[in-house]
Amino acid sequence: MIHKQSIFRWLAVALWCGIIFYFSSIPSLRITYGIWDLILRKMIHAAEFGILTFLVYKALNPKNKPQTKKALIWAFIFSFFYAISDEIHQGFIEGRHANILDVGIDSLGIALVGWYLVKRNY
Repeated sequence: MIHKQSIFRWLAVALWCGIIFYFSSIPSLRITYGIWDLILRKMIHAAEFGILTFLVYKALNPKNKPQTKKALIWAFIFSFFYAISDEIHQGFIEGRHANILDVGIDSLGIALVGWYLVKRNY
């Protein structure tokens, strides 16, 4: 039986993926504060994929069981491949470009949230 809580958690994942997709579709997201623009955008990259990792983990682990390695691994995999697809998507948007470095920054956010979840659960 599918729990209502599980459905809401997967809806949160879908909504967050949609938000990431939407912002990736905007041709230019420059704030024009020089180096701070770059730093802020990269921090947002890491944060958005860290949040995605957390949401996927919670959706895969609706009963909050401790030590759920499978849920954590699948959350990593899903978020990493979504980061790759996000960069590919940006490559088709005028004014944007695909950047492998951004996948690395996204992965940093994924890893930080993963580290937090491991520390919290083990």
